[in-house]
Amino acid sequence: MLQKITLCLRYLYQVDLSRADFCYSPIIQSGGVYDFKSSAESDNRVLHDGTILCSFGVRYKSYCSNIGRTILFNPTKVFFMNILKKKS
Repeated sequence: MLQKITLCLRYLYQVDLSRADFCYSPIIQSGGVYDFKSSAESDNRVLHDGTILCSFGVRYKSYCSNIGRTILFNPTKVFFMNILKKKS
């Protein structure tokens, strides 16, 4: 693990962070109401236990990249088993 971190940091000095910026505002959704379109926006709803979707876009020079993560908080055993069944 330490080798991977060291390898990443070794190339970081070449990155001009002044040329990095967000492509769009971060999108955070939960509560079973999700919008997967690229034009989606966060709303004012309170985050709920269960599934939270987070995504944001980063621009570096002229390249853009979207990063998305699904976070599971306190999933029930049945919910977790259903996910495992779908993977197999």
